[in-house]
Amino acid sequence: MMTAPDAATAVGYGDQPSLRQLRFIGWQLVRKPPLYGFACVELPIGLRIFDVPIRAGSKGLWAGLPARPEIDHDGCRKTNINGKPVYAEMLRWRDRELSDRFSQAVVALVSQAHQDDLAD
Repeated sequence: MMTAPDAATAVGYGDQPSLRQLRFIGWQLVRKPPLYGFACVELPIGLRIFDVPIRAGSKGLWAGLPARPEIDHDGCRKTNINGKPVYAEMLRWRDRELSDRFSQAVVALVSQAHQDDLAD
């Protein structure tokens, strides 16, 4: 298993070193721009997060938390005014800094394990 060098901070432990760090569990390549695929990672507390999306954005690759498609009252997927699917949060980091650290750590882990999958 691989660990992110800065994962203790990524999951909210501040600058305190952690005996366990964010671990890479698996990867599913998708390559449907801007989506590259989905990672599975394990937090130091033992919680596994499946389907962590890795996407390309204006500032490079980033990882988010999984979300579920929103469904309307007729049972159909909701879309926005541009016809794109709308997703509902299931989890949320308490602040942007934690979100960014998690994103950087997950992208680093996937890059180590599957470098070619994240190349342009």
